[in-house]
Amino acid sequence: DPSRDATNITFSDSLSNVISGLTATAVPANGFCGASSSIINVGNFLLFTGASLTAGQSCTFDVTLEVPVGTSSNTYNNITSALSATIGGTPTTLEPASDQLVVNKNLLSITKSFTDDPVLPGDNVTLQFTLTNMDETRTASAISFTDDLDAALTDLVATGLPVADICGTGSSLSGTDTLTLSAGILDAGESCTFNVTLQTPAGAPVGTVATNTTSNITGTITGLAVIGTPASDDLHLGYLDFSKQFLGKTKAGETATLRFTINNNSLSLATSDLEFSDDLIKMFPGLTATGLPQNDICGLGSVVYGTSVIRMARGKLGPNSSCTFDVKLQVPLTAPHGYFINTSSKLQQLSSYVTGPATATLEVDNDTDNDTIMDQVDNCPNNPNLNQLDIDNDGMGDVCDPDDDNDTIPDTRDNCPFMANTNQLDFDNDGLGNKCDPDDDNDGALDAWEIKHSLNPLDPSDGALDLDGDKFSNAEESYFDTNPRIFNLDTDGNGVPDTVDRLRGALIPGRYLLLK
Repeated sequence: DPSRDATNITFSDSLSNVISGLTATAVPANGFCGASSSIINVGNFLLFTGASLTAGQSCTFDVTLEVPVGTSSNTYNNITSALSATIGGTPTTLEPASDQLVVNKNLLSITKSFTDDPVLPGDNVTLQFTLTNMDETRTASAISFTDDLDAALTDLVATGLPVADICGTGSSLSGTDTLTLSAGILDAGESCTFNVTLQTPAGAPVGTVATNTTSNITGTITGLAVIGTPASDDLHLGYLDFSKQFLGKTKAGETATLRFTINNNSLSLATSDLEFSDDLIKMFPGLTATGLPQNDICGLGSVVYGTSVIRMARGKLGPNSSCTFDVKLQVPLTAPHGYFINTSSKLQQLSSYVTGPATATLEVDNDTDNDTIMDQVDNCPNNPNLNQLDIDNDGMGDVCDPDDDNDTIPDTRDNCPFMANTNQLDFDNDGLGNKCDPDDDNDGALDAWEIKHSLNPLDPSDGALDLDGDKFSNAEESYFDTNPRIFNLDTDGNGVPDTVDRLRGALIPGRYLLLK
């Protein structure tokens, strides 16, 4: 009321009428709505009294309630008494206030799915669980559930258990015919997903559909019990199996063969309208099927077609029969090196899954010689040559080039395989051609040194001469790279010219001249 004051405002709220055992644990101090205002708290009954408000004024206050343990999840109505007050000197009664209290302890969720069924009796099947804490602000702990596999299908058992820390540190999953998850922990709003491998019984009838249902999922949040409804899925045991394989490895720019096989293991049942798809692009871009379509490849009227996606339609098989067919794939020049997993869709019959997907691995070997240089750029793709040496620059590396110097003489009989020498001259007949022999006359003096000092590299006699009389032969002077026409002292008599000793820092000072 914008013009009149209100005094002596009073109302009550019976909490026990909302939920038996609902109690107030904290109320505001006196004076929260006018100096004389107060709340009398009798646990499950509240009396609001003595409040006053000036014209146009309002007040807001909170009362903390405790919901009793074991309260069912539900929506509960809370209605106060009528509000009485004196407004502008006139006693007045106003309508009660009401609201709903929502109690929800279903704050955990569990889902499950058999991800790769149908499978044949005796095969393994994957059972996937996802647990979720639906509370967005608080951590859930002590999460647990059980799953009686034997109740779904006799002799259905889990393998590879127990596993620790599967849904939070300290959690565990154990069991064989009954799965038990214990001590799970999930942060606010968090989920965890994990797989369990199950062994199906070999003696189960084909066509079996087994419904598998967990217990409730339970846990605690801030010490209070929370739950979730059971999860359920159907396990299908079929009589068809579907597989594929790559026939050998391939490389970029070549082809690969992908072989598909479908078996009907039933001795009495025929099947028809079989179909599947296989997305090649999921392996790597540019991989395509060639030579399609193919007709009557898996029963009369069947067809396999497609390019980047292979599809089979209208497949049919009689009892205890099978079909196998190959599809050629063109591998692009850009195909990467490595191993690539190819997974088809599940095999379907009239849009119903009859067996799980088929999987195969293709090896693209772009490094035939394993030298880490890809074949596309390797100048010797079949011979390891990490250094990629190519002395004649003809694009063929030295380790695989039959004529490294391109002189038309094969390396196997070339006396200078890395220097062009079509005439194959070998003055000293030492098997090393003149073109690459550092000492053509085998006199101990290197050709380059003889030419430098005006000697004849094709005169085997001049290596023993001592032109300057210093008792160092031309061959020795060549070894020390000294001038054969300048006398060289050997002061310390060590058989090394002093000029060389000085360069080596080995000349012993103070020694007298020793004549050789």
